[in-house]
Amino acid sequence: MQTSKLVHLFNIWALLFTVRAYAQENKSPKELVRENTFVFRVISEVYSLEDLKNYSQNLESFACMYKNSLVIDSFGFNEKTFSRIKNAKVDASFTQELKSEYDKFNRMVKMIKYLETQTIQVDNSLYSALKSSAKANKCLINPLNTFDSIMKIIIKAEVYFQSRFQDKSFWISETDLDTVMKKYPGKNRRTVKKIEERNRKQQSINLFIQSVEKQISDERFY
Repeated sequence: MQTSKLVHLFNIWALLFTVRAYAQENKSPKELVRENTFVFRVISEVYSLEDLKNYSQNLESFACMYKNSLVIDSFGFNEKTFSRIKNAKVDASFTQELKSEYDKFNRMVKMIKYLETQTIQVDNSLYSALKSSAKANKCLINPLNTFDSIMKIIIKAEVYFQSRFQDKSFWISETDLDTVMKKYPGKNRRTVKKIEERNRKQQSINLFIQSVEKQISDERFY
């Protein structure tokens, strides 16, 4: 009797599996993408909402460790981004609000792919300093107090950005300052100098990000 009951149960589960498999095979690609919450593909790698949550958590921890991060600022990551991704649900993961956040991660992942082709050295002293900062600021990192592969590439990206976009590269001459002062009535030369140098730096970073974005293939599922 027991054997007969088990056979009956297995037959029921086999039937259910067949029905589900048939339904899965007959879904459109878009339906499958949404069901599995795939967000985008960069080159040949597909990224899901769960992947982005992992990236977001690491970026949030890094922003906590290093308050003046060029990477965080350049890609537009902020507390709203981290909160939206953290609280994103599978059944509502393609809202307009989230789509704008996904764009940021798409650009970031493309940059990471680009940086994988570059030689970037990170000294152990930097890792130690960041861990000390994480402890002092009570930043969220794993229980073993180690950096995973995503955090390490974020750190490498920061090193690369800091090296490529050094402040001295965007110094404005006194002659050029005389010209731009007209755009800032009532402001002193020192303030205008800082504004213009910051703007020049940001424009250069934006052009670089756009250039990398065009070089690397992707497909967005949202």
